[in-house]
Amino acid sequence: MLVLLSSRLGTHRSRTPLPDGAVYTGALLGVRARVTLGEDVEYADVALAGVPLGGTLRGRARFNDAGDPVLEASLARAMRRRCCTITAVALLDDGATLRVELALPLFGRRALALQRVDAAHPDVTLEEETTPVAP
Repeated sequence: MLVLLSSRLGTHRSRTPLPDGAVYTGALLGVRARVTLGEDVEYADVALAGVPLGGTLRGRARFNDAGDPVLEASLARAMRRRCCTITAVALLDDGATLRVELALPLFGRRALALQRVDAAHPDVTLEEETTPVAP
């Protein structure tokens, strides 16, 4: 359950530019996700938390030149161990919703809609009642 962003989303796939530091949050099947866009929207910091994951996963993600999502090694390893795959990421035209398509064990293909929130007052706190999980 992850999300990746690059400048491609701000220019090629969406008419809405993405500002540095934009935060998107959402939840699916007991897992809460928070994505914070990085400098020049070239990467995203990703945090996932919930009982199905056994705690919290954190890492960085980006797109490769072909537009495919790429997770940093530790996050990719943790996702593989849980048999989860990100199949697509798209910013909707309103700029307020980030759609992440996933392949999940038992549940098959699902879509996670992440909503943009005010970075100073996010409505999802991942640190609540979670413990770190080794990747």
